[in-house]
Amino acid sequence: MSVLCDSLCTIQQTDRGFVDPDSFTPGTANLDLIRACVDEIRARENNGQSYDIFKVKSHVSSTPLEHVHVDELAKEATALPTPDDHLRRLSPSWCVLHHGLPVTDSDLSKTLSELHIAKVSSDLPSHLKPTLTATQVEHKWTRQLSESRKLKPNMREMLCRFKFGALKNKPKHKDTWHIAQGQHVCPRCHNGIEGATTRSHINGAQWTDHVLHYCTDPGVQGIRDKIQACCNRWSAYLDIGVSVQSVTELLPKPAYQIPPDEILLDLRGFLATTIRDQGDELNLSPDDLAGLFNDFSSELIQMDRCLDINNTTNQNPEAPTRA
Repeated sequence: MSVLCDSLCTIQQTDRGFVDPDSFTPGTANLDLIRACVDEIRARENNGQSYDIFKVKSHVSSTPLEHVHVDELAKEATALPTPDDHLRRLSPSWCVLHHGLPVTDSDLSKTLSELHIAKVSSDLPSHLKPTLTATQVEHKWTRQLSESRKLKPNMREMLCRFKFGALKNKPKHKDTWHIAQGQHVCPRCHNGIEGATTRSHINGAQWTDHVLHYCTDPGVQGIRDKIQACCNRWSAYLDIGVSVQSVTELLPKPAYQIPPDEILLDLRGFLATTIRDQGDELNLSPDDLAGLFNDFSSELIQMDRCLDINNTTNQNPEAPTRA
């Protein structure tokens, strides 16, 4: 049998169904027709009959009359009434709809993840939503880093507190509000605190982010410089740099604009979405990054002390500590 077909897609789909019938997703268009073609060809092959399929042009001057006749019959068939038992004649199939539109297998996981994040974020305080639900953050890697058995126990506890801004003795909002700037300012470096624009309140997450990444007080900046130097030594054997940076700076950007040529390390343990591809390319894992956090654990403990505005060691944040 020779089959002349003017649809390359039909030829490819039929061939695919013949070779691997389970490779189709439930929402594949015309799946019942593709399977019917495959079943017919397979039945002929089982009877020892050969077949060939040829791609031909359609609706041209050289189109054979019998093909034109087939097209006309097909158009007439579309107007025929549907048999009463047509559903029983079709192969079982299903499709997931979201907002009335079909969701393919490749999009299903992403859609379910987005719905889950939306549900979880609805119960979060507003000041935690930007980082804990941001699409620019690689949440799986972030969680695996924070829970890594390679991470020192005190570091796991510290990163958890940093993410939620759970600390004591943060600055009082009455002492940090700056009328002219319309936001709270740091009592050490006197720069504005990112996102702290509510006069009656400054939350721990905002204060933690500022001290870890933005405060320009010489003592705090000196600790941050030591952490960056540690990152530089750690990445010396890699073909990529490591930059200490708050994910807050990434939130206004779409994920595709995050630079892929360096690892962005938020000292609260947040990682940017680029870490997935970087990990595959460089053979890195969350455990490897846990080792990096352990390397600068003493400096991060000093940073933790700086978060306590009443701590006397703030006068000398680089005082000796025990990791």
